[in-house]
Amino acid sequence: MNDTPNPRSKARRLLAEALIAIALFYGVSAYYQKDMLKDVAPVIAAKGVNGSSLSLPSTSGKATLVYFFAEWCSACKLTSPAVDNIATDYPVLAIAADSGSDSDLKAFLKAKGYGFDALNDNGSLMHHFGVSGFPSIYVVDASGQIRFVTRGVSTEPALRARLLLTELLQ
Repeated sequence: MNDTPNPRSKARRLLAEALIAIALFYGVSAYYQKDMLKDVAPVIAAKGVNGSSLSLPSTSGKATLVYFFAEWCSACKLTSPAVDNIATDYPVLAIAADSGSDSDLKAFLKAKGYGFDALNDNGSLMHHFGVSGFPSIYVVDASGQIRFVTRGVSTEPALRARLLLTELLQ
């Protein structure tokens, strides 16, 4: 009896396991994003804690990254530097939740060296956008249509790809 596995059956098994893993990943992602707003973003015009004018849709005519985060959020600590880098090229509307007073948030942004300003949300924007976890990220086109949503850690290349694709499709 030959105990060596058939290479074809091994390849089929690996392919089946990979497809199951991908399906699980996308299923979990869809579940986490099920309550997130997916059509038209609300119009926002406000001052951030550092005094910047923040608006949605952006007055620049470019795609906007809407970033819900919390000062205490571990996953946000991984995503915020990417958002900060993106803020040099695209409008970013950062919205902090459960992060203390305006002065606390301002001190946090300064301590981290982030160049983006942020709104300090009392929960109303979180509720309107359907945010139930952090970070929650939306890509909104120049007309205010939400094009992409994601929840959890995101990389800078993935966020930039979504912004670029949004601009190409406008």
